[in-house]
Amino acid sequence: QLAVEYERGLASMKLASSEDVNEVVAHIGNCLQRICPGGFSHMYKCVCDWLGFPYREEVQWDVDTIYLTQDTRELNVQDFSHLYHRDLIPIIAVLEYNQWFTKLSSKDLKLSADVCEQILRVVSRSSRLEELVLENAGLKTDFAQKLANALALNPCSGLHTINLTNNALEDRGVNSLAQSLSANQLVPSTLSYLDLSGNLLRGDDLSNLYSFLALPNSLTVLDVSNSDCALDMMCGALTRGCLQHLAVLNFSKTVFSHRKGKDVPPSFKQFFSSSLALSSITMSGTKLPPEALKNLARVLDNLVHMIQDEESPLTSLSLADSKLKSDLTIILNALGSNTSLTKVDISGNGMGDMGAKMLAKALQINTKLRTVIWDKNNISPQGLQDIAVALEKNFTLRCMPIPINDASQALKANQEKTEDALQKIENYLTRNHETRKYLQEQAYRLQQGIVTTTTQQLLPNLYHLGGASWTGANGSSSNPIHKKLESMAGEVTLVVDEQLKIFIKYGI
Repeated sequence: QLAVEYERGLASMKLASSEDVNEVVAHIGNCLQRICPGGFSHMYKCVCDWLGFPYREEVQWDVDTIYLTQDTRELNVQDFSHLYHRDLIPIIAVLEYNQWFTKLSSKDLKLSADVCEQILRVVSRSSRLEELVLENAGLKTDFAQKLANALALNPCSGLHTINLTNNALEDRGVNSLAQSLSANQLVPSTLSYLDLSGNLLRGDDLSNLYSFLALPNSLTVLDVSNSDCALDMMCGALTRGCLQHLAVLNFSKTVFSHRKGKDVPPSFKQFFSSSLALSSITMSGTKLPPEALKNLARVLDNLVHMIQDEESPLTSLSLADSKLKSDLTIILNALGSNTSLTKVDISGNGMGDMGAKMLAKALQINTKLRTVIWDKNNISPQGLQDIAVALEKNFTLRCMPIPINDASQALKANQEKTEDALQKIENYLTRNHETRKYLQEQAYRLQQGIVTTTTQQLLPNLYHLGGASWTGANGSSSNPIHKKLESMAGEVTLVVDEQLKIFIKYGI
């Protein structure tokens, strides 16, 4: 008997012999190989024969076994980086015809000219490819220009993600690519992710990039960090085309070309005040003009209000490498009552032991933060000890990487005290990952105490409110109003108690 379980149920059939069962199973396996993932193995064999390349059985095994098991739609060139570069050509060529894979990626692997040419063929012919990720692939200006031509040849391209980070495309290459993106009628409505970080965009020849960004588009993520591009020029284009959808903007280590003595361009202010979807802004390492720094105190005050706002949409805040020193204290104090932030990066601010103490106080009462990045803050062994003591009382923080730079300096000052603090921090974080049962019980007891205390404090105040007007003619306080207040206080306590049980049970 053969039983096959599938998404709609179980199918069973009786066959004459076990040999027949084995034959049917083998046939099903062959059919699955042709179907999933997209018949890659058969296509790969044909392409190898057509192009005259040797057929590598390990490629077939990897795709049919590992890729199929993981149900991945990403063809990662790194998985085959141990092969000769020429062996990568037929693997990539399959994507011209394959309908299974939607993503082609390569990271930290220098691609040969032949491999790049094959990638361009796929881009020019595939209607199924949606994501192209070529990070640190040794690409130069001519590749960007050829990529522009490939996109122009494919009116049916479905690319929504282009990641060309850490290459040498330069402004000329990016300008050519942007021109093609603008000319393609589908791109403005389909491209949602564009990463050009790590490419030198210092020149003035970026008019086509600005023109593309100025067109109404669907970009939700734009990363031009570490490119030396002009921040104020970029904002002028973003104001015209990216107000509706852009949610993540990374401007770190860019250049503000504003000249001293002139007002900040209106487009700069207009973009940040008019953007409708912006949820993440990264500007670390960007040298802002003195005119902008004059408003730093007001910016920090506004950040505090946003952090403390119960309805704040802010979930992640990075102040990395801002060198705020003691000015960071105002932010740290606000973290204690924060109800929205789950991740904070305060590394590179030189806040010292005083800042560590303020952070420790915040961590003792904060229950929302899950990740804190805090290296390069000149924290001594005592500051590390303060953090360790605070984490003993924090059961919700999950990720707080060891501050390597600060720890290395602290070890020189007091090795025993530093090692003890770091070990405690690691142990408490491990504890927070293991179970939440005791946390829920502790939180319930804590909240019970808060409710009881609050009710006990509230009731006398309610009694006092109205004072003599509630006292009867004979001076007795036993009247309907007092009885009603006592009843209401009891009901409030019961309702809050039940709600807390629900919150804790479901981890709300």
